[in-house]
Amino acid sequence: MAPQKVLQKAGLQYVKEIHDVKEAPPSLFFSLTQSEWLRQSM
Repeated sequence: MAPQKVLQKAGLQYVKEIHDVKEAPPSLFFSLTQSEWLRQSM
């Protein structure tokens, strides 16, 4: 939970779950566009 909050606080948006490792919980995919990054850094 805490790592997700850090990503969201940094401006990343949750996109989807990725089932990339057999018999393991899904990974969470977060995204941030270049324009969103630039908007935050100004």
